[in-house]
Amino acid sequence: MNLANLEGDEKLFVARIRDIIRLSSESGRARFSHFLTERQVLLAAEAAGQQKCDTFRLYGGYEGAGRVMLGAFSPYEEPEDRLFPIQGIQITYKKEFSLSHRDFLGSLMGLKISRESVGDILPGTGECTLFVLESVAPTVLSELDKVGRVGVKCKPALAGSVAFEPSFMPVSGTVKSPRLDSMVALLTGQSRGKSADLIKAGQVSVAGAPCLELTRECLPGESISIRGIGKFILDDIGGLSKKGRLHIQCRKYL
Repeated sequence: MNLANLEGDEKLFVARIRDIIRLSSESGRARFSHFLTERQVLLAAEAAGQQKCDTFRLYGGYEGAGRVMLGAFSPYEEPEDRLFPIQGIQITYKKEFSLSHRDFLGSLMGLKISRESVGDILPGTGECTLFVLESVAPTVLSELDKVGRVGVKCKPALAGSVAFEPSFMPVSGTVKSPRLDSMVALLTGQSRGKSADLIKAGQVSVAGAPCLELTRECLPGESISIRGIGKFILDDIGGLSKKGRLHIQCRKYL
C-alpha cells in the first residue's frame, strides 16, 4: 500500500498515527488512537510498519473485535491489553423487547458521543455489551437509561469477561467475473445494472473504504459492505462452472 498517494482525511489520519508512534517513542509511554474503521486499521498497520514500530498492538476490548484501537508502546513496555483505555459496558433490558445495533448506536450518538469513541456493539436477547473509550464511559453509565423507548440499565463489564463469536450465513453462487458489480449483483440478488447504481451512489465499500469502481476486482478475504443489505466476507473464488462462470463462496454477518 502506497501511503504517499493518500489524500484528504486519510492523509491526515496517517499523519496522526505517525505522531502517536513518534510520541510513544519519545516519551517512553504508550499512546493510543481512537477506535478505527476496517480501512483505518489497514492504513494504521501499514504506517506502523513503515516506521519500523514493532511494539504496536490492535485491540478492541476482547479478542476478535471488529473495531479496534492502535496502541503504540515504547521499547521499554510490554504491549498489554489492560493498558488500552477501553471500558466495556453491560446493558440489560426486558427480554420481550428487541433492540438492534442501530438502536444502541443511535442512543449513544444522542448523548453527543462521537462514533470514534465507540467500539463494537454486541446486541443479544435482553442484553448488550458495548465498548467505549474510558473518557466517555461515565457519560454512558450515568445518562444512558433508554434505548429508543425501552428502559435499560448499564454497568461496567468485567475485564476479560466478554467472549463473542459472530454469526454468519453462507452465501454462494456463480459470477461472470470477480468485478465488484458482479459480486454486488450476487450478494443482493439484483441485476448488474441495479448493482452498478448502488456502487455509483457510494453505497458499497470494499475492505472498509467506499468504492465507486464497477470493474474493481474483489479478492478472497476482503469484506464487502452494502448499505441497507449487510456486510459480507469473500471467502473463496473457485473454479469455473460448465457455463464458464466462477464459483463464489461468501459469508454474511448476521
